Amino acid sequence: MVDIELPSLDRTCGAAVTLSDWANPDGPASAGASWLSTAHAEAKAATAMSDLFIAADGLSRDTYNEEEVVEFIEAASAVAQSLPPYGIEPHVWNRIQSEASAIVTSLEKGQDGDDDEAVTSGARALRDLLRNYV
Repeated sequence: MVDIELPSLDRTCGAAVTLSDWANPDGPASAGASWLSTAHAEAKAATAMSDLFIAADGLSRDTYNEEEVVEFIEAASAVAQSLPPYGIEPHVWNRIQSEASAIVTSLEKGQDGDDDEAVTSGARALRDLLRNYV
């Protein structure tokens, strides 16, 4: 068998991947598995971002219900735990995470300081930002 060295396909560690690595999943250091793991994480982050867009849209109206609040908090949590999806610059991802976190903080105030305007305006701004990426 002839190994042909391909340019790096693994963006996270820069390891070169050879054809034998793809042909033999138990091969040396399994560079293909690392690449697949990164691709899976990026897909999860992209799904979380899409879920956050939908949830932000739900909160952007003047009225929203408890189910929409729960969906937003879950989506914001998934985004907070994710690295940026492919094609999203880290500074943009940080902005998305911080805007989502600010909305969650407003939602958690609940009855103590009913901040509906802060929630709806923040959700509109977040939705408009995410619209460019989903």
